[in-house]
Amino acid sequence: MIKCHFSKILGERRMKMSDVIRHTGISRGTITRLYYE
Repeated sequence: MIKCHFSKILGERRMKMSDVIRHTGISRGTITRLYYE
């Protein structure tokens, strides 16, 4: 089973989803799905 630790990593680095979206160009929908997975 594959687990996504995206929300944990963002918390550790004190980053917001909007920061990731701005820096990577990945769509908001994709980032949101990864965050809540």
